[in-house]
Amino acid sequence: MKFITDINGNVIPALGLGTAQEIDGTSASAATAAVIHATENKICRLACAADVRIAVAASPTAVATGTLLPAGAVEYLVIPAAMKIAVLGGKLSITIMV
Repeated sequence: MKFITDINGNVIPALGLGTAQEIDGTSASAATAAVIHATENKICRLACAADVRIAVAASPTAVATGTLLPAGAVEYLVIPAAMKIAVLGGKLSITIMV
């Protein structure tokens, strides 16, 4: 992998956009159909337009008392290998960063 550098040769800490998906947990908890990555931890960008609750696990269920992602928030989380993401309360945009 070649890193992006500035004119002085210093590495610029930046991530590229990879695969994106949206899951809809408006009426009930909904999870990604597949794991984020089977064998590697991945940084994911999570964004939502409404307050949502999220969960990360092998077989997650988001609950009303789970981790809050407020409306308009953008979070970057490390999702461990073989894990899925679930959402409750709205739609969640998930982008795997590369």
